[in-house]
Amino acid sequence: PLLSTPPILAILLLGRRGALGWTALAVATIVAFGVLEGAGMRLAPLYPEAWAARMSVGSPIGLVLCTALLLSACESMRADAQRRADAATETLARLAYQDALTGLANRVRFLERLDAVLARRAVRLAPVGTTTVLLLDLDGFKEVNDTRGHAAGDRLLALVAG
Repeated sequence: PLLSTPPILAILLLGRRGALGWTALAVATIVAFGVLEGAGMRLAPLYPEAWAARMSVGSPIGLVLCTALLLSACESMRADAQRRADAATETLARLAYQDALTGLANRVRFLERLDAVLARRAVRLAPVGTTTVLLLDLDGFKEVNDTRGHAAGDRLLALVAG
């Protein structure tokens, strides 16, 4: 059981198995050792002579319980870290393509979509017709920012985008 713990932890931390599966494997390993020892096979290559004389069934069971608790804690930490990483990735993807204030597509998204439309039109995959781009300009917006402050300008932008 001592030899199986490091690989179990390594694989668990890589997210390939759950704690319950590895606990079951550890229990099966201890049962197999017990059957072999009960059949008269000595596991001296695995344990020093002094340890083999003192080991009992209670020692491996305690090891499995401690390993199970450690595996459960590691699995929980790994799952929490994965959820945080997924949430951060989602937030970064949203921020990469949306204006934080208005929620509208930003310049990067606009240019990507425009390139895609123009590329489809170039190979005639888009329906025949015209492609239109609408640009809006807020007359006097600079004056709103200058006289009423940036917070008022932000509210105006959000209202117009809304």
